[in-house]
Amino acid sequence: PVSAQENAPHEQDFVLTAYYSPLADQCCYVKGGEIADKILNGNGTHGADGTPVHPGMIAAPKTYAFGTRIAIPGIGIGTVNDRGGAIIEQGATHRLDIWAGHGEEGLARALAFGVKRIRGTVYPVGTKQPAENLVLEDLPAPFERLKPFLTADGIMDLHVKKGDVSYSVSILQDHLKTL
Repeated sequence: PVSAQENAPHEQDFVLTAYYSPLADQCCYVKGGEIADKILNGNGTHGADGTPVHPGMIAAPKTYAFGTRIAIPGIGIGTVNDRGGAIIEQGATHRLDIWAGHGEEGLARALAFGVKRIRGTVYPVGTKQPAENLVLEDLPAPFERLKPFLTADGIMDLHVKKGDVSYSVSILQDHLKTL
């Protein structure tokens, strides 16, 4: 297999997961609270290279230079701007983590994403790279995936703001319909 350090586009096998940026006052956290989810997912504002989180941000093993682009079939083209403790090379298969968004929607998207095994194309820094192109809205974010992680006990525990389209809004709408 071609090493990630070689300076030519090449195919690579990946185990792909997704991570998100926790926000204060979410209804749901996979680890039970904002601080614990930030420990799991990172602070959620910037990648390890200082780039603000954005659709198309990828966490990759340290052998991938920041700025490397990776084409992921059926998902899009992302850029390596981040690292992670569990983001390692496992023999011939390398682990990647795609940023899935902020708050409840990002968490729902990351949970729905699950674990995928794919073969992608790596475009190292210094090679002709395709443009970054990954649209979060193309990845499903089913709020029902959040139910097992609900930390709010009732309607008074929700923190809904005007314009929200989050799971908290969905819960509030259900409560209002019941009333």
